[in-house]
Amino acid sequence: MEGSNDRSWMHNRIDDSRSITLQFQHGNERFIQFAIENSTNSTTEFRCPCKKCKCTKFHNADTVRVYLCKYSFMPDYYCWSSHGESHPNPPPVVERHSYYGGSGQRDNYEQYEQLIMDAAGPHIGAHLQGDTDEIQQLMHEDPNPETQQFFNMLQASQLPLWDGCETHTTLSACLTALSLKTDYRMTEGCFNQWMKFVGDVLPKGHSMPKDFYNAKKSVKNLGLKGEKIHCCPTGCMLFYKEHSQLVKCEFCGENRYKYVTKNGKEKASAVKKMWYFPLVPRLQRLYSSEQTAC
Repeated sequence: MEGSNDRSWMHNRIDDSRSITLQFQHGNERFIQFAIENSTNSTTEFRCPCKKCKCTKFHNADTVRVYLCKYSFMPDYYCWSSHGESHPNPPPVVERHSYYGGSGQRDNYEQYEQLIMDAAGPHIGAHLQGDTDEIQQLMHEDPNPETQQFFNMLQASQLPLWDGCETHTTLSACLTALSLKTDYRMTEGCFNQWMKFVGDVLPKGHSMPKDFYNAKKSVKNLGLKGEKIHCCPTGCMLFYKEHSQLVKCEFCGENRYKYVTKNGKEKASAVKKMWYFPLVPRLQRLYSSEQTAC
């Protein structure tokens, strides 16, 4: 069975055309086979590790396969411990040589590199003085998906927007564009047309995102995720946790969804929703950097 550090496919579910990737399909089948072979349940059902069920519900193999394709795996489930796989021994962490371990090292990095370091936290590892290629050569084994994600973001902060560009990197251009969209209340359609125009006038081989979706995707690992929760239209309750499957308010009976037709297909859309920003990961981010913890 493949090691847990080779499972980056678990969060590479869809491609730019919004189709399930072949890599995810093959990995999904390997997981299903592994879960079946290690199942101790006589009913041939096992825990579903999708983002919706989070290993709290049991389903048959066909249902789990569909749910994983629809919702993807829950975060950080690279070791399939709820399906019979034992945890690997973690490598030692050398904090005194890490990015945060030495005084004054932060100033050796550019603004956007510092942003990535702060997002990664103090346990990203040692030897962060070199470039991305040198860092990877220092590692004795392939980086796990979390570390590889860090390397990818660090590379984006160093890669010129096009060959020879001295004013912007891929990351800085993307963040600047998203910041302008927010500052000037630009609509998504306007932003997409603007990105198309910018892409047309830039030299060939540029790495500017082509639309809003790709711009958000390229910087999502820097941000702190929020959770979208459906609400009763009249404010009676939240459709959350044990109430997440309800379609009507328990108190006033108002419908949770309205149905709209788009491209000839009827789609359910929440009448009212809110965003919840969990406190714990924000506190963790705050205290992961010496600059914000002091």
